[in-house]
Amino acid sequence: MTRFSTPDAFYNAFGTFVRRITESRGFGGAISDMSTPVQLEFTDPEATIVVRPYASSLQVSFGQPDPSIVAVMTLSTETAHQLMLGEQSFRGAVDRGDLVFTPEIRKFLALVPSLSFAVFPRYRDHLRSLGRQELL
Repeated sequence: MTRFSTPDAFYNAFGTFVRRITESRGFGGAISDMSTPVQLEFTDPEATIVVRPYASSLQVSFGQPDPSIVAVMTLSTETAHQLMLGEQSFRGAVDRGDLVFTPEIRKFLALVPSLSFAVFPRYRDHLRSLGRQELL
């Protein structure tokens, strides 16, 4: 069972958080250094978030997948939520097949230390600021 009943519910909670962290210097800079657009494809409900390096910033868009992007991460909305809460490990999710990367996992796994220290605590704060304590 998912905590997000519609793509819009997911975008309003998780998507706005992705947009917010990509604007932060520590995490956003790590993605910009990759010079690679990243597509996050979610299931249950189906949703897509695309993060593109653009000049010295990042563009985040919701909705339509971009077939030209080769760096794709696929997971359920529930797995994404649990990862950001720190309730599940990235390595465990990959080992169970709950989190799939194509074509290369190394670029994504290099971001995990940044996520652990800079992002996870902020996700909880973000959900509280939205008044979404039921997601905690």
